[in-house]
Amino acid sequence: MRFTIYILTVFFFFSCSNISEEKLLIASASSLRSVLEELVTAFSVQTAIKTEIVTASSGKLASQIEAGAPYNIFLSANKKYPEYVKSKLDLKNRVIVFGKGKLVLLVAKNKYKQVVFSELLEQNNIKSIAIANPKLAPYGKASEEALKNDGSYNKLVDKFIYGENISQVNQFLKSKAVDAGITSLSTIKKSRFEEGYIIVPLPNSLYRTIESTALIVAKNKLKEQQAEKFVAFLQSRQAKRILASYGYDV
Repeated sequence: MRFTIYILTVFFFFSCSNISEEKLLIASASSLRSVLEELVTAFSVQTAIKTEIVTASSGKLASQIEAGAPYNIFLSANKKYPEYVKSKLDLKNRVIVFGKGKLVLLVAKNKYKQVVFSELLEQNNIKSIAIANPKLAPYGKASEEALKNDGSYNKLVDKFIYGENISQVNQFLKSKAVDAGITSLSTIKKSRFEEGYIIVPLPNSLYRTIESTALIVAKNKLKEQQAEKFVAFLQSRQAKRILASYGYDV
């Protein structure tokens, strides 16, 4: 088993190395995938720099970077993981905040009743609730925090179905495998799979601000220069318009 994991890891890093020679390799939290595709398209049109996106939970990406994965930029859904990577690799680059995400609850229409948020998920007809793994995914951590502050966490914990990241939570929702789920507004803002669900915004007061951040982790001068251009683009008016259209505060 250990040998198999070693071979897969080597293959992954080798594949990334081949890609990174030609493209700016961006390691991104799954919650950013939808908006990032639009952002990199606009960036490439503006600069002619090609990009490649790899998505996973912020925690998993941080571990890969620490282990030597040849990414050029790390985009996370919080400051914790980029600051960890910065410390471990002794990087001098700053962690840049470029957007603030929001949590929403999706409840299947046939399970929904018009009640206050604190009572909604406690209904007997809601038997399964998808949330992202709070140990790896910042949106999962924020979901857990919101439910604890709401006072309903202990009553709901047996209903939780954990996704590795927000993308997996959305897969559970899309396949109707769960009755409800807490996800990021940005990942459903321009999608259609939520048509069978009622969307309930979680009160901002229940969880700490979810900050989307960028850290340059490039190991050679050319990629570092390209990464600097992308981080600057993330703070541009054009990028802010795109981020806002996906529900981010900018």
